[in-house]
Amino acid sequence: MTGISPVTVWNGIQPTVDPAFDLSTNLVPVRKLMFATTPRCGSHFAGSQIYATRQGGLPLEYFNPVHFAAWQTRTGAVTNHATLSQIVRQRTGPNACFAAKLHWPHLQGMLDAGIAGWLTGAVWVRVERLDTLAQAVSWEIATQTGVWIHGQKAWKRPVFQADRITARLGAILYQRHKWDRFFSGAGIVPYILIYENLCADPARNIAPILELLPAAVPRANPWPALPDTRLQSNRRNADWISRYLETLINAPPTQPVGKAALTTQT
Repeated sequence: MTGISPVTVWNGIQPTVDPAFDLSTNLVPVRKLMFATTPRCGSHFAGSQIYATRQGGLPLEYFNPVHFAAWQTRTGAVTNHATLSQIVRQRTGPNACFAAKLHWPHLQGMLDAGIAGWLTGAVWVRVERLDTLAQAVSWEIATQTGVWIHGQKAWKRPVFQADRITARLGAILYQRHKWDRFFSGAGIVPYILIYENLCADPARNIAPILELLPAAVPRANPWPALPDTRLQSNRRNADWISRYLETLINAPPTQPVGKAALTTQT
């Protein structure tokens, strides 16, 4: 992770890095709660629900390479292990639980940086979104506009491009596949948290996770308030989904490859 240009991201208002969101307990975590995620799967909403219970630390994307580099700049840490130590020291909750969210490339970055071993013994929650097309559309709109959470201002009006949505679908399926192989290879059975179910009944769907965590412990200072996590999907999302499906329906048929594709062997 070392070598990524740092300073551009940390502007003092990014909850992942801003000192205003430090829990500053200096505790060694007795529980590590990791969310295995893909872009726009609903992980920010899931994390906010866990955070509100005061049992699950502050689960944000600390291992996003840009955020990790910003932590290096903020703390002056000169190694990846030292940076990890600083993040854990500042963001472990008073009940000694540390939590983070990771997309697959974030975990790959930890593996490449030699710090993934720290994850040994973690409780894993896999956040999945059943409507993969809606997820891909949401990802493309967020990428074009820069609006990743409610309240951010768009820097431009998004333009529908079917091929870009196809690319997002492929990237989501690829990351899911990598998570499948990771858990299978490590012998880990994660708790599956379905985004659509979480939206319908947050308390019921996070209850099994809370049973795996230490009880909440009072904090002397007020808990930092996270940005609003209300639903972002709107008429544009629905319109793009319809347009994408129409594009698929109206696409020319794929040409068969040679005569073998048209004959049946007897």
